[in-house]
Amino acid sequence: MKARLMIPRDEADGRYAESVAIFSARRCRTVKDYNDLWTEVQGYTIEKREQFLSNVIFQDWAADVLEMIYLVYDLEDIPVWLVIELLRHRLLAREFSLEQLSQRAISGLRLRVEAPTSELQELTDKFLLDVHNIQTIQKLAPEVIREVFPQGILVNLCIAGNLRAFHHFFFMRASVANGGKGGAHPKFIELADQMLSQARQVLPITLNTIMKA
Repeated sequence: MKARLMIPRDEADGRYAESVAIFSARRCRTVKDYNDLWTEVQGYTIEKREQFLSNVIFQDWAADVLEMIYLVYDLEDIPVWLVIELLRHRLLAREFSLEQLSQRAISGLRLRVEAPTSELQELTDKFLLDVHNIQTIQKLAPEVIREVFPQGILVNLCIAGNLRAFHHFFFMRASVANGGKGGAHPKFIELADQMLSQARQVLPITLNTIMKA
């Protein structure tokens, strides 16, 4: 499994996004016009930015300002069962956007499964080959064939959401060492830790501490 953070692209993008969050929080408490307020926010020192966001998010519990910060990831080689887990916990349905590889868009021979043992790997590879042969002989439509694919099929996808939603995701899925509960499936923990590590590099203030769900 491999995660790539696409947005924010770098530290500069991250600082700008966190400035937008500060601006949004200040919007609720001032009648300053746009230019004056943006000038004020841009003048904050690093220390003041950290203190301000910490107070707003963790002391005032006005974490909705994190919804102004948006993250987009590209994820490769993700088993379908893991995507189903996301749906089961209603994370995607409530807060996230998802674009996933369509299993009817490519040949079944190009689909891959990473089985936990060599015996199961051999069995699964043979099954996919048999399915492809049956599809070819009977001229079955791809949408029919995908009904029998195993949940271990690896797919690529893009996932996007606001930072408040990702705080919930990281708490529920990341390791204890990274501020999460640590009770998820090992592959889920591995993916969440990878995603969190990348996000912390560009959003060091707003992801320094993970909010509890």
